[in-house]
Amino acid sequence: MNYTLYLAQASDDRSTVYSYALHNYEGPKASGVFVASGRRRQDTSYCGHIALQRALRAAAKTEGVISLKVIVDHPLMQPIVFETMGIDEQKYPGLCRTTNRLLKRFASHDLAASEFVSDDAAWQEVAVLDEALNALEQNRTIKGRWLMICDRFFNIHKTIR
Repeated sequence: MNYTLYLAQASDDRSTVYSYALHNYEGPKASGVFVASGRRRQDTSYCGHIALQRALRAAAKTEGVISLKVIVDHPLMQPIVFETMGIDEQKYPGLCRTTNRLLKRFASHDLAASEFVSDDAAWQEVAVLDEALNALEQNRTIKGRWLMICDRFFNIHKTIR
């Protein structure tokens, strides 16, 4: 069965948020948000690979995924897609190897990049970017900061450090 995985990034001065969604012809199957904080929050190569790997693991758990098309937002094209394909020099070779290994879980996979904020963006792309922006906006509130601290200790899979 053919699935498409969308990955977007939104950031401010305190944190970077990565959002993903897995879709097929029936509609959305899985989605999630990861918050990168700490000293590596602006390192899109490191955090982007971690976010893509977690999204790929979630996609692999979905029943019936055979063919996967990964579409990332334009800011993630150079640090993730080009490094994974071997076009650019790998900043973190171990992360690139793990990402490539996770992509081999699927019978076939394609990597693509798109501008999620352009006028011709698909609704899935816009929805993933909106989810990232909503999580970023929530992290600016007191409740959001508290939830981020709790997630750091109790939901470690939601944070990237």
